This record gives sequence, C-alpha cells and structure tokens, in this order.
Amino acid sequence: MRGLPIEGDGGSKLLELIRRVGYSKPLDLLVGTVKKGFPDFEITLDKDGRTLDKDFFYVPRNLTRHKRVMTMRKCTDEYFGGEFPTNIRFASSNVNETMTPAGMGPHTHDITRVEMSDVQNEFEMVNVEVEYQDELREGDRVICIEMEEAMMFYILDVVKFYGD
Repeated sequence: MRGLPIEGDGGSKLLELIRRVGYSKPLDLLVGTVKKGFPDFEITLDKDGRTLDKDFFYVPRNLTRHKRVMTMRKCTDEYFGGEFPTNIRFASSNVNETMTPAGMGPHTHDITRVEMSDVQNEFEMVNVEVEYQDELREGDRVICIEMEEAMMFYILDVVKFYGD
C-alpha cells in the first residue's frame, strides 16, 4: 500500500502519513469541546475532562480569522443538473466616487451590503480579498491529535455528530 497516493481529508492524510513513516512516539486522537472562544480559547477534552488553554494547541489556519485572495466567476455544477442560481453578497467595502451628475465633488461611501441574486450572465471577479472569520467558538466540537511526549495538541478540524 506504500505506493498508493494518500487520500481523504487533512486529518486522514496526516494519520496515514504518520503510519507510513512509522512515527513511534505515542499519539492519541481526541475529541473536545471549546469552552471559551478566540482569542484566548480553552478546550475541555472528552477523554479525561482536562481543560487546556491556547498555549497547548496548534490551530490550522482555516480555524482562525485570516485573509485570502480569490477569483469568483459564474459556474455550473453537474450534480445540480447544469447551471444553478448564483447568489453573492458583499459587506463593508469602501467605494470612491468621482463627480456625481448633480455636480457633487469626489467622496467615499462605505457599502454595508451589495447583493447579486440569481445571476444569469457571465461574471468574473479577479483578485478579490476575502476575510474568513471561522474562529473557534464556544460549544464547537474539535478533533485533535495529542503528542503525548510534548504535551501539545494539533487541532485537525471542527466536527459535528449527527447521530441520535
């Protein structure tokens, strides 16, 4: 199986890589609950009830507030049977205007909301900066790996349980 590519989400890939490399130090896969959110978060581990603060955790970027640059364009999706309505919303961007038709001089507006619903025409927005705000919140359930020797934890992701 060593010749096959590693598949799955980030957590699955990391665990398979550790198995292949033969990491011999004790690892434990744990689930916990965020008791206090960012920035000074705390997590209580299900396994033994310990509550640990941010100093014990490595947090992946996708679980922190961060900015990324992206391109947005109208798309289709075969799963939904071809084209589907595209809804885009923006919030809080400064827009500079030159002279208005009424003769008012240059000025700036702070746009609080712009919507494009059911966009039917082609569109493309290149190099759009997006700020992700998916920080750990109180009540989130997280899955993490414990590095027992170092007493450090690597949070893999926020998880949900859909069982009974």
